[in-house]
Amino acid sequence: ESELLKIYSFWILNFVKNLNEIFFGGFSFEKLEDNNDYSEVFFNNFDLGINLSPYLLYDNKKRELIYLNDISEKGFNYVNKDGDLNFIYINKKYFDLVLENSINMLALKDIEKLDKFKDYRSDETPNYVYLKNMVTNFAFKIFSEAEDSVKEIGNIKSKYPIFIYLLAYAKFLRDDYNDALRIITFFVNHYPSYSSGYELLAEIYYKLKNYENALKYFELTYNIYKSDKIKAKINNLKTLLKEKKENSTKKKSYNEELMDFNDETDVPIIARENELNQLVEILISNSRNNALIIGDSGIGKTTLIKLLSKKISNGEVPDELKNKKLKELNFVALLTGSKYRGQFEEKALKFLVEFSKSNDILVLENIHLMSSSGSSRGTSLDFLTILREFLKDNSVQVIATTTYEELKNTIEKDNYLTSFFQKIIIMELGKEESEKILKLKVKNLYENENIYVSDDLIANMVDNAKRYIREKRLPDSAIMIYERSVAKFKMKRRSDEYTLYEEIVRDVMGDLLNTSISNISISFKNKLLNLEENLNKSIVGQSDAIKRLSSSVITAKMEFYTKPSRPDGIFLFIGPTGVGKTETAIALTRLLYGSDDYLIRIDMSEYMEKFTYSRFIGSAPGYVGYNDTNQLTDKVRQNPFSIILLDEIEKADHELLNIFLQIFDAGRLTDAKGNTVDFSNTTFILTSNIGTSLFSYTKMGYETEFKENYVSDSMLVKNLKRHFTPEFLNRIDDIIIFKHLSKESIKKIIDLQLIEVRNKLNRENKSLILKSEVFDLIVEKGYSKEYGARNLSRIITRELLEKIAVLSLSREWERYKEIVCFVEDKKIVVKGNYEETYLQSDINKEIQDYIIK
Repeated sequence: ESELLKIYSFWILNFVKNLNEIFFGGFSFEKLEDNNDYSEVFFNNFDLGINLSPYLLYDNKKRELIYLNDISEKGFNYVNKDGDLNFIYINKKYFDLVLENSINMLALKDIEKLDKFKDYRSDETPNYVYLKNMVTNFAFKIFSEAEDSVKEIGNIKSKYPIFIYLLAYAKFLRDDYNDALRIITFFVNHYPSYSSGYELLAEIYYKLKNYENALKYFELTYNIYKSDKIKAKINNLKTLLKEKKENSTKKKSYNEELMDFNDETDVPIIARENELNQLVEILISNSRNNALIIGDSGIGKTTLIKLLSKKISNGEVPDELKNKKLKELNFVALLTGSKYRGQFEEKALKFLVEFSKSNDILVLENIHLMSSSGSSRGTSLDFLTILREFLKDNSVQVIATTTYEELKNTIEKDNYLTSFFQKIIIMELGKEESEKILKLKVKNLYENENIYVSDDLIANMVDNAKRYIREKRLPDSAIMIYERSVAKFKMKRRSDEYTLYEEIVRDVMGDLLNTSISNISISFKNKLLNLEENLNKSIVGQSDAIKRLSSSVITAKMEFYTKPSRPDGIFLFIGPTGVGKTETAIALTRLLYGSDDYLIRIDMSEYMEKFTYSRFIGSAPGYVGYNDTNQLTDKVRQNPFSIILLDEIEKADHELLNIFLQIFDAGRLTDAKGNTVDFSNTTFILTSNIGTSLFSYTKMGYETEFKENYVSDSMLVKNLKRHFTPEFLNRIDDIIIFKHLSKESIKKIIDLQLIEVRNKLNRENKSLILKSEVFDLIVEKGYSKEYGARNLSRIITRELLEKIAVLSLSREWERYKEIVCFVEDKKIVVKGNYEETYLQSDINKEIQDYIIK
């Protein structure tokens, strides 16, 4: 009799009983096609439909369940609950299913019996002899042949997860723990019901001395499969961890201030061969054999040390380094407990004396943090002062890291200390090398979590990192985008998704850059496509200026430019006051980014003195306001995608404008704290009233207010050249001239300003009707060439809206259907009608016809 088949049938019965307790359901039966005395068994409810055959069948005559008990020479033997032989049956469908489960349980006796039924075996099913040889190879540790067998069978049929387990087990038996860990992690993620997978995972972690994870997976194994052997291992691990915890509370030695720098993961050597060779050469030198690795944050200083550690562990270094280990100083642990003056020095001295007895190399990451910067040399908590004496007699060998800025501010000030070091300069990796690093990470991601990332998307991540994340360096910035994209994909993906898609990267870039767009998407293209049309809806009477502005913005935003590092556009708006220059900047911000939050508005009349430059970039160190937020660089760092409006530029101090020369030319500026701020994604709009006097008339009065002027563009530009330096004007992309508004344009502006009032009245089922003479009177009182349209809002409020507000307080207000405005004795009169005298469509048509006319 087959014990495994009994166990399997018993497991199915108990599984169904548990289901029946959780879900209300029941059994149903369908007669076998070739034997009507017996039926297949199904468990059904509203959500589930599970076929329990061939392990369970139903005897239609005796009305009882029978279960698969053994495999004989004739077929499958079924018995009832009393153990009497009732029925022998086999078909091809049942054969494949029983064989599949027997293989996955490694039930060799059952497989041997099934192998006799060759007529029922499909071409894709492995035969018994082949399978037995494979298992035998594993048993006798003939791994190469066994692995080849696994790969071949696995390719034939993917429904045998046991092959994946056996492959991981083979790697484990020949001490290839990293590969075994990778394969078995994939196995338990996809087949979580196999206790053997968790048990092997626990054994691997035990070999790697990760006892916490080993205990975790042994306990998972025991939850699935109760075994005295597993229970004993759990108890042993708990005892081991308890002893380890007790030992950690004992008296500390110098080793507690040290951390192993060895890394079990493979660190790829990407474009760092030269630096690595330099590091080895310095360490095996007779004198000055201490290395100082210098480079920006995120550029790969720590990775270089890990590469050396890996080479030492692999024996790929000269003999002088083969017996050495890299130990990193835990500076926080060294500082802990130093309450009084002299305690830290005592601990540091004791630590260095103990370390000098070893044959190890001391790693000091961010060595500048171990200096007493800001106080006199030799004072308390200066580890480097004590270290110098050990470097002097070569009793301690050091690899240290720092940045360019900190090197200049701290380490270089101590010439005696730096004389013991040789420097290695680490430069930023290029795009190609960064892509190689990401591809290695993607390969591991696919093997462990079955998530695929295309090469094109990797290149997109690196491009975005280089272009937009200017404050960080490659490869760190690209890795940050990659990791955030993978994390966001895991949160959003559905169960059938395995490929990371481009929209995920765009969302991540939007989060990192604090903007609604991260790259030119389809929706953003639509915004640009309709940019001119939408701007003309908000800005009236300046169609020529809007057309020129739209063309320049589209060219920059679609990245068709000759200098990518410059701002997206630098425009100088000139023209009379009150014609829409500032409103155009506001409207452009809303259309591109959907909010005024992306407009940085600076009134240049506040910068008429030279000393006010600190408000742009921050105060210098030592001055009041050094840590305060400034109006330009800090805001651009918060919102890299911004429109910067420099209003009334001509009122600022001329020398102060020189600060913008670098921004307009190179797209960057260094603030008072030394941070380089990127302006390449900003758009500058400068407004000026220079040349306004050229528009003035000798004649005054209503007749001449709207006559066409004859001021040429060249005359306006000539006025600009008198005021601004050639190098300043030469950096401006386009000078956009705004003209005086016509009478028809003013009437359109009036109608635009009344939109909210109309909407409010519409919500109360009322119509606002303005006679044509109302428009004429508002234009006459509210517009002049001298002040532009700025006075319109005041006139509309005083002459019209105040009267509507007073009318709304009357008792009859609720009954009014129309609010009619007309002129009597050169004054606007507002009255209410109880009935509609105009259809709403007629009102709109009359207004539009009048304005167009």
